[in-house]
Amino acid sequence: MRRFLIGLLAVLVFTGVSFAQPPGPLFSQPPTPLFKKGAVTITHGGRIAALSVEIADTPEARRRGLMHRASLPESEGMLFIYPASGPRSFWMKNTLIPLSVAFISSGWRITEIIRMNPVAGNADPPTYRSRKPARYALEVNQGWFKKNGVGVGARVRVE
Repeated sequence: MRRFLIGLLAVLVFTGVSFAQPPGPLFSQPPTPLFKKGAVTITHGGRIAALSVEIADTPEARRRGLMHRASLPESEGMLFIYPASGPRSFWMKNTLIPLSVAFISSGWRITEIIRMNPVAGNADPPTYRSRKPARYALEVNQGWFKKNGVGVGARVRVE
């Protein structure tokens, strides 16, 4: 019996059988990206502005937002999509870029725009709250809305 066990062990060692990790699937799926890609067109007072956006439509994606990014290209932003309208709160925890956030109604109209600044050091970040219920929020570089003539009442379309 002892010879049998030693022989079996030798066969396992020389054939490369490993007990350290279970074998993985033959065809693994690539990880699902955290953010989907999309495009937003905003019309206001005869002006049209367009952005490429990352879409944060899951709880995990909405929590991450634009944290830990050193920059945001001028014609890009992040669109937050919630399952229902409600009061919205944003903060700048671990966010390095000065941003503006537009709160958007379920009818796709901008109801409010707020400027948000990164926090210096380890200070607690302030909370930026919507005054009205919002179903969507759009974050862009600070000053983008003003530069593009976008204000309260602007119509938002997502593609």
